[in-house]
Amino acid sequence: MSSMEKPSSTLNVEPQKVYDKQSNMLTWYVTESGNVNVWLQHGVSENYKLTDINGRIIKQGDLKEGRIMFTDLERALYTIHVNTAKGTIRKEIDIQ
Repeated sequence: MSSMEKPSSTLNVEPQKVYDKQSNMLTWYVTESGNVNVWLQHGVSENYKLTDINGRIIKQGDLKEGRIMFTDLERALYTIHVNTAKGTIRKEIDIQ
């Protein structure tokens, strides 16, 4: 192998199935009444789970038309995991 060739082990590397870089497709905001709305761009009925900082599942289910609203979350740091056809999108939700 010449010094210009790349070793074959570095070619065709499979990307991770966690789409953190695409988490901008997943947005959230807190309403004036304290509800947390989460929206997945182009979402339909994807499966989600909401975990606390310790990884404990707080809520789980399916998005409705790419959306979910949480009405009873305490102030804390959460992570939402949404399973899409391309993999899992994770995003932190910091409720102050």
